[in-house]
Amino acid sequence: MEELFHRCLKQRREIINILMGTMMSKSYWKLTDEGYEFIKGEVIYIFEKYNIECIPISGFEIASKMKANFFAKYAIAPPVLIHKNGAERAQDIYEVFDISFEAAVYAYEYYCSWKARYERVNRFTVYEEKLLALYKKWA
Repeated sequence: MEELFHRCLKQRREIINILMGTMMSKSYWKLTDEGYEFIKGEVIYIFEKYNIECIPISGFEIASKMKANFFAKYAIAPPVLIHKNGAERAQDIYEVFDISFEAAVYAYEYYCSWKARYERVNRFTVYEEKLLALYKKWA
C-alpha cells in the first residue's frame, strides 16, 4: 500500500511537471484547455481530500481543514517521537501511534523532511526537547 502511494505521488508530480511546460499557450500566455482541465481535477482532488461539502465553497474552510490536518499530524505523531521510536516507514508509524494509514503516510512524509533538517544540525529544537521530556514523564 505504501509503495503504491509513493508511486502515485511520483506519477502525479511528473504529470504536473509535464503539464506546466505544455499548459501555457504560446500566444498570449494563456492556459490551454488541457491546463484548465488539469486544474479543475486538482481542485476536486482537494475538495475530496479535505472533505469540503459546503456550497458556496469557502476558502476559509479549506484553509482551516488544511491547518487542522497539519496540526493533527504533528500533535498525534510528532517527528521527534517517530525518530525516538525508530519508525522507518509509514507502516511503523501506523502501528506505533495507532492512527489511520493515510495519516501515517502524511506523518512519514513530514518526518522525512524533518529528519533531513535534524541530520544537518544534529540537535533537537527547544520545543522538541520539551516534548521529549514530557514523553519520558508519560512513558
